Amino acid sequence: MKTITLMVSLLMMMTTFAGCLGNEEVSGDEDAVLRVITYDSFGISEEMLSAFTNETGFEVELTRAGDAGTVLATSLQTRDSNLYDLALGIDNSYLGSALAADLFQPLDVDRGGLSARALASYDGYLAIPYDVGSICLNYDGTYVDGENVTVPESLWDFTGENWTGKVAVQNPRTSSPGRAFLIATATHLGEDYDDWWAAMNANDVIVSDGWTEAYEVHYSAG
Repeated sequence: MKTITLMVSLLMMMTTFAGCLGNEEVSGDEDAVLRVITYDSFGISEEMLSAFTNETGFEVELTRAGDAGTVLATSLQTRDSNLYDLALGIDNSYLGSALAADLFQPLDVDRGGLSARALASYDGYLAIPYDVGSICLNYDGTYVDGENVTVPESLWDFTGENWTGKVAVQNPRTSSPGRAFLIATATHLGEDYDDWWAAMNANDVIVSDGWTEAYEVHYSAG
């Protein structure tokens, strides 16, 4: 797999946050459980979870709920049931909806070690950033060989014959990368935004529910 960043300077920054849910205090008992709702592709090893449990005394119970949009929707739907203590993976494109709904409780966290870039999207105490990056496009190096198919230099290249039915994007209603990419194309293309998406639709663009499906099912290098 190779990664191209055609428009990194023009694409929005994507920051991922964690926020505390509910209003019940967690006890310090040895059998206490920290219940976390997160996205499907969140990567954490059993060794890390065991180390956390050994250090704090809290077992971690992970619930994976699709992509960031589903994490937000599920957190909102279950907010009064106290099913989860922490929502992990709501990015800055969804954060405004979470804050407007008063989803999170204040977090007493030392943010001294966080970079200004990570805090640029939100610097309050209702959500804490833990990851930040730019939206990029991935291509399969066995297909883009530089001869028969050259490296795309603009978004419009993806509307050509070489890319018919070969581009997978994520649904912005359910996916944070999909939502970020949609916003980025509008920012980058301006008045040509509608025309580009119409051309992509005509070129059989694949729209998946989330990043996991796009990468592991539709992406040839995945």
